[in-house]
Amino acid sequence: MRLSTLILLLLSITICHGAKADTTNVSRIKHIKINSKLASQDIEFTVITPQGYDPKSTQRYPVFYTQTDSIRLKLIKQQLDWLSHLDFGPVPKMLIVALPSITLPNQPKHKNAAASGLSTPLAIKVLTEEIFPYIDTHFHNQPFKIIEGYSTQANFPLDILASKPALFNAYISISPALVLDKSALLKRLTTTLSKHQLPHTSLYTSLGSFEQNKPLFKQLEKIIKGGKSELAYQLVDLSEINYYTTPVTALPQALEQLFKDRQPQDIEQFRAQGMEGVIRYYEQLKDKYGYLMSPLSTLVDLGQLQLEHNEATAAQQTFEHIIKLKPNSLYYLTLLAKAQQKNHQILTAKQTLQKALKLAKATKIQGEIDYVESQIKALVQ
Repeated sequence: MRLSTLILLLLSITICHGAKADTTNVSRIKHIKINSKLASQDIEFTVITPQGYDPKSTQRYPVFYTQTDSIRLKLIKQQLDWLSHLDFGPVPKMLIVALPSITLPNQPKHKNAAASGLSTPLAIKVLTEEIFPYIDTHFHNQPFKIIEGYSTQANFPLDILASKPALFNAYISISPALVLDKSALLKRLTTTLSKHQLPHTSLYTSLGSFEQNKPLFKQLEKIIKGGKSELAYQLVDLSEINYYTTPVTALPQALEQLFKDRQPQDIEQFRAQGMEGVIRYYEQLKDKYGYLMSPLSTLVDLGQLQLEHNEATAAQQTFEHIIKLKPNSLYYLTLLAKAQQKNHQILTAKQTLQKALKLAKATKIQGEIDYVESQIKALVQ
């Protein structure tokens, strides 16, 4: 994100986001109950749709699956809302699915049950044959799937990676309770990482503050680093910070690393090829994500770079393409007007700003109205 882009955002967009409260929390949270024939019981899980989710729209979203309690689920929702509420945020908007804890019929239902790994084969069958089809049928989801867990629930992503590595695209295991495993998890991971290439699979895992997990985490680290796969991994030592701080710190860190290629920092690489180069770059990312991610933020950065280098015609073409993708964006209209002004198209720039002013007045947010009016005034002068 370029500094000039950020300044304009602060002036013209964040006022709007700051003024509008998220009043859709209730409608965004769906509590689902289905009768699981595999688990021989009713199972309940929660789906949280992203901000702006419209069941009638064709827009689809990656899915963030997690095993967590209701308290941390609220935190996850707030973190993902914040990280994705603007186009240039570090992660895309995602569906959140809070999974049920599946246990065997004779297994005690306590918090350490899932960490043992004994019920994971059944949980995987419930996921693939009952929960995944439900999400596919009832929600607008992309094929890109993340599985996440913390502490006693953090063995679950590692267990799936060892058993069915192609089931998810990304695995996030925060402070896993490895000492509680009873399923030969580390041995199975060794086998998996020696047999499977996993070129578009990612893993984030962190060491927590419980000392008894440290030797096992060291073994895990050795297995991952010594594996023959192409797994993209991030191993982090968070043992020196508070146990309850780790999920707050680790989740944004893991997601930012996972999605960092959706917003390349080196915009200069696209100058020679222009917006066609940006579009080709995002088409190549489909190999990893399974769908075409939005190039908007990078196109904006490219347009700003073109303006800085007095490539006004190329910048105008870039911003015109952006407006085709998002015609009702006050912010993008002001950028297009800036390019038109650089091209000495003063009348056209004024018409573009008038469109932006109409959008600003519709929001009834005085800060946005004042900003666009100041741009029109400066244009006339």
